Amino acid sequence: MDYFKIEGGFKLYRNGARVSIYAEIGSGAKIGSDAEIGSDAEIGSDAEIGNYAKIGSGAKIGSYAKIGSGAKIGSGAEIGSGAKIGSYAKIGSDAEIGNYAEIGSGAEIGSDAEIGNYAKIGSGAEIGSDAKFLFDLGYAEGYRKVLCSVKGTAYIGAGCRWFTLAEARAHWSVMPNRTVTMLLVELAERLAVHYKVK
Repeated sequence: MDYFKIEGGFKLYRNGARVSIYAEIGSGAKIGSDAEIGSDAEIGSDAEIGNYAKIGSGAKIGSYAKIGSGAKIGSGAEIGSGAKIGSYAKIGSDAEIGNYAEIGSGAEIGSDAEIGNYAKIGSGAEIGSDAKFLFDLGYAEGYRKVLCSVKGTAYIGAGCRWFTLAEARAHWSVMPNRTVTMLLVELAERLAVHYKVK
């Protein structure tokens, strides 16, 4: 793919993509229509950047990674090889997404968060800043639930709320028809022991 002119520090392509003159694009990488690649960003070989996606300054996209249409990758974020970022997902600045991890459409991962290799984060899930993703507990009774840790404390995220394990048990145990959710809380408690978080 050849650009047709340089303007304002960007190489402009016929499909509307804008790539900083300081970005590095690996061989075989595909840049979608109207996508924007920031200064000092690195796009690995055979990676795919979707239409309207935005890659921040200094971000690193691994080889064979796929960034969905309209996704936003923050400055300094690192996306591992073979990772898949869904359409309209948002990855915060300096976040780290592991190799072959999958982030669902519309999910939001906060700044400085860490998502491990092969992890799967569902569509619409939210992982806060400084959080470390531990386990996707699944979808039950209206909300996807994930287990994360922040500074050594385990949290369950459900929708737009975060609970410590004790708060989660107290919150859902008094609600009728929350059998599956309570099973997920028990699973989270066991996983917290395994991951050595409290």
